[in-house]
Amino acid sequence: MPAACALTGTADSKFVKAHLYPKACYPRDDKTEPMALIGTRIEERPKRSWEGLYDSNILSQDGETILSAIDSRGLEILKPNESASKLSERADQVLGNKLNPIGMVLSQERTEPVLLFIASVLWRFHVSQMQGATNVNLGRYAEDFRQAILKNSIEPISFFEVLINKLTDTVGGIVITPARFKDKDGANLYEMIFGGYRYWAKVDSGRQFEAPIRTIATRRGGKVIVICRDYQSSKSYKKFTTAAKRQVAAHGLPWNNAIKQKYGLN
Repeated sequence: MPAACALTGTADSKFVKAHLYPKACYPRDDKTEPMALIGTRIEERPKRSWEGLYDSNILSQDGETILSAIDSRGLEILKPNESASKLSERADQVLGNKLNPIGMVLSQERTEPVLLFIASVLWRFHVSQMQGATNVNLGRYAEDFRQAILKNSIEPISFFEVLINKLTDTVGGIVITPARFKDKDGANLYEMIFGGYRYWAKVDSGRQFEAPIRTIATRRGGKVIVICRDYQSSKSYKKFTTAAKRQVAAHGLPWNNAIKQKYGLN
């Protein structure tokens, strides 16, 4: 018996190349240089790619069609790699100075498509065995995530909340695979960076976000809240660069000097 599609459960259709992060979310600022795919585990060798991360062993065409529709709605709202100023122009509310906003608010009807899109990306990493994907384990929530995708509804994972940051600095175009961590109050979170955004996704029905974040997280029934952040000054960026440098030291880096400088890997 052929393997079944991880989403639909059927084994009667051909598997297709499924992107873990949608292809539109990868930076395209340098047409002459492949993307740098760098993880944080020393045992993982850095990769070069023109296409990004994809897995040909998880989805049938029917499953890919379902996810593509979710991607289209989510990306239409978030618009990967759009500048913060452009996002502020189409926001329903701008927090702070319009010329230098600290955040933007998008209307409530956009909330469920955005949450479902982010949840679907996490689920893809959960079912994949590709390098860089195995950090994600949704555990007892995995079936709830699958049902949310199949039903096109966030209801099965109503606990799912996300802190959305718009990256405003020069490294906003980087892509980092999901990393699992706990916040100060012990909630289980995943950090994802792609498409010019940083997401902290809470996969925990028993705990809330820590208090300062709780009020600005995007959740079911609320609006989409996007906070502007300089990622390069964050603690997580410093941790990533330290880990990535160790990985590169172990395996070497198959890119030219421009890539080394861009990602601080000299």
